[in-house]
Amino acid sequence: MAYRIMLLRILIACILFGLYAASGSAGAAEQAYPSRPIRMVVTFPPGASTDVLARILAQRLEEKLGQQVLVDNRAGASGVIGVESVAKAPPDGYTLLYATQGSLVLLPILAKKLPYDPAKDFLPIAKVADVNLLIAVNSKMPFTNVKDLVALSKSRPGGIKFSSAGIGSINQLVVELFAQRTGMEKTHIPYKGGAPATLAAIAGEVDMFGGSRTLLLKPIEAGQLRAVGVAQATRSQFMPNVPTMAELGIPNMEVSAWYGVVAPAGIPPTIAAKLSQAILEAASTPDYQKPLIANGGEGMPMAGATFGSFVTSELASWRQIIGRAGIQVDEY
Repeated sequence: MAYRIMLLRILIACILFGLYAASGSAGAAEQAYPSRPIRMVVTFPPGASTDVLARILAQRLEEKLGQQVLVDNRAGASGVIGVESVAKAPPDGYTLLYATQGSLVLLPILAKKLPYDPAKDFLPIAKVADVNLLIAVNSKMPFTNVKDLVALSKSRPGGIKFSSAGIGSINQLVVELFAQRTGMEKTHIPYKGGAPATLAAIAGEVDMFGGSRTLLLKPIEAGQLRAVGVAQATRSQFMPNVPTMAELGIPNMEVSAWYGVVAPAGIPPTIAAKLSQAILEAASTPDYQKPLIANGGEGMPMAGATFGSFVTSELASWRQIIGRAGIQVDEY
């Protein structure tokens, strides 16, 4: 009997020692992080504006962390392939996602089924960019204020025709929200990308388009399009003569396409905090901010916990807007 008790005590001691050693090893690994290259998944092909920004951020992040940050382009299926790969990666801080609003918020609402859950599978690390949007119309559109625009839409069969980069795109959603806030009647005509959607508005194939400054500034300056308003809290420093939606009497009309960095859920808090601080510093450098501005971006970086609350609020508000508009995509 005594012999069995002694064996049991030895076994318990071995288990406790193993747990202590494992805990010590995990703590040491966290202290040494990063000790090898980090992979940042981008859900767009090389050369896309999102890819360019991700690569610049990766370069600045290397300087902050002292390790390589390798961009891994995994395009396809509206970004689902790349996002899913990060959701299933080990939560050790060595796999990150340069996430878009589309993959974390819009697609999870629009699609019937996805192989990932943005609320459960990821930990928000930092928001690194906002691309603010504005609404513009063909310069020949005959109205002088929003009230007249709404009246004009109701006098036309099908209302105002507007273009977008595709069903469920932020280009469609900003105009859908505008219509919900104003009562404007409209017909959506999707195109394959933001550039052809902009050209459609310039050519008069459609009346209206909601997009970024990079798409709309030059045709507005050339007199081909006319800005209605910017969907942000304050006037854009790049388009100071264009009023905000609030100035036009349209409340709760602040819309941007944004980017952020997330990690697989379960990442150790110490590693998440270290990554968040490094990414905030990297995204604040002139080397990142300059190309961001050139690609229509504005705004300051947002830390992990605040970013997490922001994503939650985005999911709630867009779910309501999209549900009211009755938009759904069957495939991704």
